[in-house]
Amino acid sequence: MMQWIKAADEASSVLRHLRTHTEEMEAKMAEWAELERRIQENLANPPNIVTLDVGGTIFKTSKANLLRVEGSYFHALLGSGQWKPDS
Repeated sequence: MMQWIKAADEASSVLRHLRTHTEEMEAKMAEWAELERRIQENLANPPNIVTLDVGGTIFKTSKANLLRVEGSYFHALLGSGQWKPDS
């Protein structure tokens, strides 16, 4: 009888852990979906010109040009919407 009680307690503990993990994963998925939505929105509406100061040398290019290579540093920086160049 004690083995059944112990097994039931362990199963209950595992279930609680799984529920907590599931809730955390659902929250992360919701955050990821929101980030993806913002990235797509920003990619669809890029400002025209971005000015870059590289070691004192000024470069100007379009945001679309910087976003051209998916997965690049600029794609992550500009696509997320967190950094607003020239604003």
